[in-house]
This record gives sequence, C-alpha cells and structure tokens, in this order.
Amino acid sequence: MRITRSAIIIFMRKKTPKTKKIKKDMLISDLAVMVQKSFIELHKDMDKRFSQVDKRFIDLEDRMERRFSEVDRRFDIIENKFIANHTKELDHLRDRMLRIEARLAKIT
Repeated sequence: MRITRSAIIIFMRKKTPKTKKIKKDMLISDLAVMVQKSFIELHKDMDKRFSQVDKRFIDLEDRMERRFSEVDRRFDIIENKFIANHTKELDHLRDRMLRIEARLAKIT
C-alpha cells in the first residue's frame, strides 16, 4: 500500500491538537522527533488495520472452502445418480439387443 503525502498530513492533523502553538525556537531535531512519533503512530495504526483485514480474508477463505466442499459433495451425488441411471439404462438396452439378436437367430 502506498502512503500518500495527503494521507500523512491528514493523519498528523488528527493527532495534533489545534490549540497548541509551535514555539519559534524549536529545533530541527525536535521536528524530526515529532515526525518520527507520527510515523510510529501511523505504522501502529496501519498494522492494526492490516491485521484486521488479514483476519477477514482468512475468515472469508475458510467460508469459501466450506462452501466449495459442499458444492463438490453435491456434484458427487448428482454424478453418482447420473452414472447409476445411465448404467441401468445401458443394461436394459443390452438385454433388449440380446433378445432381438436371439429372435433374429431363430428366424434365420
């Protein structure tokens, strides 16, 4: 995920109270510490959110796996019924063909 400049500014605005006035004699090192703290907070917040997203993806994957297993089981049932019906029909046709052949043999 790419962090945009505007996202950082918005994040920093949320975390910085507006009533606080910046001292004029603030050093660059002080500003660096402030920026570092903001990045640390941002990092923690993003880690928390990403872990929530990861958990949701894992839950979704588990549910999909269960549903696909159910669909697979149903297809197996349908396939077995289909094969059983066609096997029965083929046996019936084979018996009819044998009877017809037997009758033809008697005629000739």
